[in-house]
Amino acid sequence: MHSISSVSRSYNVKPFVAPLFPWGISHDTVEFLRSLRFAARALHPALGLCSTYAEPQIPIRPLRYAMKRERLTRIQRKEQTLENLLEAARMMFVKKGLAATSVEDIAEAAGYTRGAFYSNFDGKPELLLELLRRDHDSAHAKQRAIVEKVGTREQMKARAIEYFRRQFSEHDGFPLWVEARLLGCRDAEFQERFNVFRHEKLDQVRAYIRTVSECEGRPLPLQMDALALGLVSLCDGMQFFRMCDPQMVNDEVMQTVLAGFLSCVLQR
Repeated sequence: MHSISSVSRSYNVKPFVAPLFPWGISHDTVEFLRSLRFAARALHPALGLCSTYAEPQIPIRPLRYAMKRERLTRIQRKEQTLENLLEAARMMFVKKGLAATSVEDIAEAAGYTRGAFYSNFDGKPELLLELLRRDHDSAHAKQRAIVEKVGTREQMKARAIEYFRRQFSEHDGFPLWVEARLLGCRDAEFQERFNVFRHEKLDQVRAYIRTVSECEGRPLPLQMDALALGLVSLCDGMQFFRMCDPQMVNDEVMQTVLAGFLSCVLQR
């Protein structure tokens, strides 16, 4: 029986692993495989292979280059560029504001050039609208789940309070909506496109109020349009106060106000 230390280090493993790594392997990998061969040879000489086997020249590359990267298609690269630009813009708009953020800021933060930005967007307003659309669609899906899920009036009210509470506490994109409102005051074309989101949001709240009202057949104290506008305005105002003074408008305060409003509206 041979000891591991007595095994000659002239045994070469490269010829046997080369077909498995045609793109090259790292030096550390070669050394690891060689140590396994030493151990096998020491345990059983029959496991050893001829040490005079001709050694082909294979490239030894740093480990980070050893594996081939999957090539992205043109469509995949374009989608990746779009997502990176949107994420960078969202971060910059929240941090610096729309006016103080330049196209160059967004492109640099995403790791691209101005050309990459303008190949995806006509300008910052269009990019902002895309961010709002995604945020709006996500909120719409969550609110629709409240309306479609059956239950008693109290259960639906509790779900609505929890939904709006989480929107307040977890909605880090609310500054984007503030930026959009300010831009809409100065840009009539942008205002028209932005108002589509607001009208859809009012429609969603109307659907919720109608469902709760029909649940037990009680009449509403005000017209449905007025109640929907009041609830949306209340939520927007509380989110704005929370953004300016989080200590004043904490989770407990928000839940109390929402519960009081919904109780007054839905239980008369």
